[in-house]
Amino acid sequence: MNINSRKYMGFSFITAFIFLVMSHGAWAAEQTVAVLNMQKAVAASEAGKAAQDMVKSKVEELQKKLQGEEDRITELKQEMEKKSSVWSDTVKEEKTIALQKMVRDLRTKRDDANLEIKMLREQQLGPILEQMETVVKEVAQKKGYLLIMPKSSVLYSADQIDITEEIVSALNKAKK
Repeated sequence: MNINSRKYMGFSFITAFIFLVMSHGAWAAEQTVAVLNMQKAVAASEAGKAAQDMVKSKVEELQKKLQGEEDRITELKQEMEKKSSVWSDTVKEEKTIALQKMVRDLRTKRDDANLEIKMLREQQLGPILEQMETVVKEVAQKKGYLLIMPKSSVLYSADQIDITEEIVSALNKAKK
């Protein structure tokens, strides 16, 4: 054998080896990659449902409080429309200032309510997300997953690599 045929055989062997390793690597990647719809997993879990119920009840409570303020503003506007023609300029000005103050106060209360709801969501969802991280790691180790990605970050994934339901089930078991 001359040097060129050895090079050719060596190159052929290396090429075949690389092809074999790459094809095996691609197969292995298919078997060890999964996607997770995190929002769906949180919403479907028992802890997530309880958190959503708590947040929903707080939203309803705050809406009732704010509705009373809105009703008072509406009443004052209607009163101003009906009676402004008989009021003196001083009374009109007082009512206008009162209305502006009520609107400003309502805006501030809405902002405060939104902040309160945001903080409540974070308070309720934080522990669930921490638990989910632990559960995902356990499932990954148990099933041999090398990579689990959020489904929202993936353009396409086959249904068979979606482990959302499995994570929901494991999360529910972990919370008991």
